[in-house]
Amino acid sequence: MATIIQKVILEEPRNLRGWVADLPRELEWVVLKALRKEKDRRYASAADFRDDLRRLLDGGAVLARPSSIL
Repeated sequence: MATIIQKVILEEPRNLRGWVADLPRELEWVVLKALRKEKDRRYASAADFRDDLRRLLDGGAVLARPSSIL
C-alpha cells in the first residue's frame, strides 16, 4: 500500500492512451493537466477544469497541452 501511495505522490501519470487506445488526445491532455504534481501546472480551479472540458465537448480548442520535453 505504501508503494502505491508513493507512486501517486511522486510519479507523473503515464500515457493514458496506452490504456484506452481510442481516447481522444485532447481529453488525455485535459486529464493529465488536472493530475499534474505541481500546483502551478494544474488548473487553477474546478471551474477552469470544467471550462476546458466544456470546450472539448463543444469541439473547441482546449487550454491543456501535452508536457514538453523542455
